[in-house]
Amino acid sequence: MRALRGARHFHKALLSLPIPSFDASDPLHARLVALYDEAQALARLADTTQYFQLVRRVIRSALYASGTGQRIDSAVAYLLDSKIADSS
Repeated sequence: MRALRGARHFHKALLSLPIPSFDASDPLHARLVALYDEAQALARLADTTQYFQLVRRVIRSALYASGTGQRIDSAVAYLLDSKIADSS
């Protein structure tokens, strides 16, 4: 369904992704946990007294300026690509 400003309910598409259950023995899962810790440390530095949209933008900028955002994107893409390959 498309709304005035774009597709609606796009968040439901996430439910169709082949996201595996967490496996602490999987090195990629451990890497994602480490990246989460990095991202959380950066997010804690943000001034959260502003509007949430601004805070989200500041945090996203900090993640990509530090390279953490790109490393998360790459790890998740690799995880999803490998799960898609496994299922075909």
